[in-house]
Parts: sequence; structure tokens; C-alpha cells
Amino acid sequence: MIRKLNINDKVAFTELVRLFFDERISREGFSFSEEEASKHFDQFISVPTVYGLVSEENEKITGVIVFTVSNMLFSNELLTQEIVWYVRKENRGDGIKLMKAMELMSDELGSKFIAVQGMNEDRANIIYMKYGFKPLQNVYIKRRE
Repeated sequence: MIRKLNINDKVAFTELVRLFFDERISREGFSFSEEEASKHFDQFISVPTVYGLVSEENEKITGVIVFTVSNMLFSNELLTQEIVWYVRKENRGDGIKLMKAMELMSDELGSKFIAVQGMNEDRANIIYMKYGFKPLQNVYIKRRE
């Protein structure tokens, strides 16, 4: 089942973003902060242009997608921009359901474009291409001492 993220999902959200961080981000030298994850959750819930959806099975949250809908930079066209998207390994099929629900909500809000992020060497990049996304830019990171 897909439903809107709500204030009662904070603990489950924090657990999912910790899993995401451990799987994808920590290898680049970043450290997870539960306090910052909690602050971001509060912002996501309170900002009217930020939307969140969760997948749920047997009353357990299995995945989350958070996105914003706003004007594209230097444009008057609405863009849906994924902020965070993660699904537990054992429920990865829910990712497509979350993406489709995000697309439907974006259509309802009048967004004409959707941007998602793919990590290097991530199988999700192949899925994005399969569903009509095309690469637009690369992001490079450099650790400063």
C-alpha cells in the first residue's frame, strides 16, 4: 500500500534514511546524524511544497520517497525533484510503486518534469532509463581536509 508520509512516521523514516545512508552515502566518508535526519523530517512535514509517500506492508513502512514540486530554476515550469528515495532491500519492488505514485501526484500538481538522482554504479539508473528518464548532469564530490 502507498500512502502519504505523516508525522507518526518519524521513527520509521529515520530508520529508513539510516539504512540508505549506510548503504549508499557512508562509503564516501560521511557520517549519519539522527538529529539531522529528525530535523529534515520535521521540515519535510511542514513545508507545503515538499511531499512524502511511503510504502507499507503489514503496518510496517518498507520504503519512502520525498520530493519537492516547485518552479525549475530560471523557468516558470514546475519540476518535481526527488529529495530522498529508499526501499528496504527485501521490498525493492515497492520502489517502482513509489515512483509511479510520485508521478501521479506530480501530474495532479501540474508538474511537467520529474528529476531523480542516481548514485554511480547503481542498478536504479537502469530502471530510470527504462521508465523514460534520461541523464542530464553529473555531480562530483571532493572531500576537504
